[in-house]
Amino acid sequence: MAEPKKKKSSPLMRGLAAVLTLIAVACGGVAAYGLTLDETHKASESTVIKAEIEDVFARQLDVQKHKEWRTDVSEIRDFKAEEEGKASWVEVWNDGTEMRMWFAEVVKDKTLKVRTEHTKGVFFGTWTFTFEEVEEGTKVTITEEGRIPNAFFRGMNALMNRDQGATIRGHLAALKAASEKAAK
Repeated sequence: MAEPKKKKSSPLMRGLAAVLTLIAVACGGVAAYGLTLDETHKASESTVIKAEIEDVFARQLDVQKHKEWRTDVSEIRDFKAEEEGKASWVEVWNDGTEMRMWFAEVVKDKTLKVRTEHTKGVFFGTWTFTFEEVEEGTKVTITEEGRIPNAFFRGMNALMNRDQGATIRGHLAALKAASEKAAK
């Protein structure tokens, strides 16, 4: 008796299988790379703003007005004021990223500690703002302490975002521009 003929897969199916295999290998490689990286990271940047410390602090504290001076924010929603100047909100960035945020610590004209949490659980952390009166105006330092628990996302972040301080510098530049413009 003759053996049944095996059906050959089409070139399209073989090509699709090859592409899917390559994608799986690439994702596995990114996750493997992520496993070699620390789950936590820290970045810090400072600037001096030619404005009174009270005004700079108030501008940063008033998150409902951030959209007026920050070009990276498309929406602030779900704002809830709490006691002692604390608040919580969701910040939506222009790229669609949504971050739950809340003030963990507020010390007038000294410190703001903002807890951040990606709404899909990709990363978590804090941004600590310190305000210091200096001869030229107000020195503001932002220190980010972040955590990316998922190895794949940790690997992707390292590959795509080599400069951990870029977001901080962008925020400081926007705060400086708005504060100095208002001070004139």
